[in-house]
Amino acid sequence: MTILGCSCLNILIHIDKVEGEEEEGLTRVQLTLDGINIQQHFLVHEIKQGDWTIVKCKVCNCATHKKFSQEILLYPGLSDFTNCVLDVQSGPDFDTGFNLILPGEV
Repeated sequence: MTILGCSCLNILIHIDKVEGEEEEGLTRVQLTLDGINIQQHFLVHEIKQGDWTIVKCKVCNCATHKKFSQEILLYPGLSDFTNCVLDVQSGPDFDTGFNLILPGEV
């Protein structure tokens, strides 16, 4: 299992299997049962693009994935939290009220 997400941890994607690369450098994946976890839904922007929905974090301005039915395509450049998500969540920059890393100027 791999855990990828935006740099502020608002969106975490639990990946079971990478199925291959698609257009625009996107990667098709299968999710684990944990799926996609969004800490603060009001800090996520969803943009319709034809049949697809692009999901973007408003906190760190990161487009994480696009979805259509059960299909998930990941954008490149996501942070890998597979072995360190608990360390990051217990670090000094993590806000336990929002369950994410807030920008320094908040």
